[in-house]
Amino acid sequence: MVKYAIAHASSAPSSAPSSDSSSSTSSPSKGYAATLKAAYASALFDVPLTAAPAPTATQSSGAAAAGSFLHGPALLVSSDGDGSGGRDVAFGGNGIAKFLSLVSPSPGATSGSGGSGSKGGSGRYGPRVDEWLEFERTVLRPSLSSSLSSSLSSTSEGKGGEGGSTKKIAAALTKLDDALSPTTGGGGKGGGTLHLVGNSDTAADVAIVVTLFLASQRIADLLNQYDSVKRYVAAHVTSPKFLAAVTTVDSGILLPTSSSSTTKGASTQLDYETESSQLKAVTTIFTNAIAQAFPEYANVDPVVQKCSSSKFGDYQCNAAMRLFGTMKKDGGKGGGKGG
Repeated sequence: MVKYAIAHASSAPSSAPSSDSSSSTSSPSKGYAATLKAAYASALFDVPLTAAPAPTATQSSGAAAAGSFLHGPALLVSSDGDGSGGRDVAFGGNGIAKFLSLVSPSPGATSGSGGSGSKGGSGRYGPRVDEWLEFERTVLRPSLSSSLSSSLSSTSEGKGGEGGSTKKIAAALTKLDDALSPTTGGGGKGGGTLHLVGNSDTAADVAIVVTLFLASQRIADLLNQYDSVKRYVAAHVTSPKFLAAVTTVDSGILLPTSSSSTTKGASTQLDYETESSQLKAVTTIFTNAIAQAFPEYANVDPVVQKCSSSKFGDYQCNAAMRLFGTMKKDGGKGGGKGG
């Protein structure tokens, strides 16, 4: 029997964030959001999830190996046991939601938001689902994050930052409202009034609903101006399956317990839930690789940049000569861990 388990590469909150879940810029709220997406997708698509034990340093799973730079949950699949020995098949809230929708054994829509669709996961996926997932990751979520940062850093007089952020949120909500409107959305154009794509729940709905739910208190006045979005969010967050997902995550069932993993050398965490820069991601990977191999040179700049020509690849790390020069000056003391 195939089993699915959630593994956390790094620590996450043991309980839900306080009243306004998005009012904290700390990683726990972000980890909570990704886990809530996984839990909601599990409920919507009828794919049970368990929590995998915290990974150890000796485990070969990607969740453990990526622990020094990946923040958030990974989905493991195994044929038996608790999933701790399974292989990684998806990372992050959106990735997990998409995967669970594809392996769903249930037909069409399964939430209180109604609708009907094709049997199984194939009826829940298409290019437009990916488009909305990308929109949530690169447009909606960053606009909400920038609004929070502006409100926290701006003075009472303000310097225009909050206004700019509000405009970005309004633009994102306008796009959603048009897609969900009974007149401009729905039908063959790609979304019903309570679904972004077709007439059944998809990973796109999971991602958008969770993000708006966690920000709803902070943007309540703005949200009230978009009737279709407001109706859409209300239908989902009051459904039994969403409430069950919130209860599951709040109870700590899918959140990690204490981890026994150890990471030698310095490590830098990058939150892929909000960071969309590939260059920054690659730089973080090389930074941690250097710290793992040569802890005493953890602060050496990896000098990552885009390749000048596509025939050489996408990105390159030019730290080798710099490391060699530094080690030579030190008399070769930085032998590293390799052979």
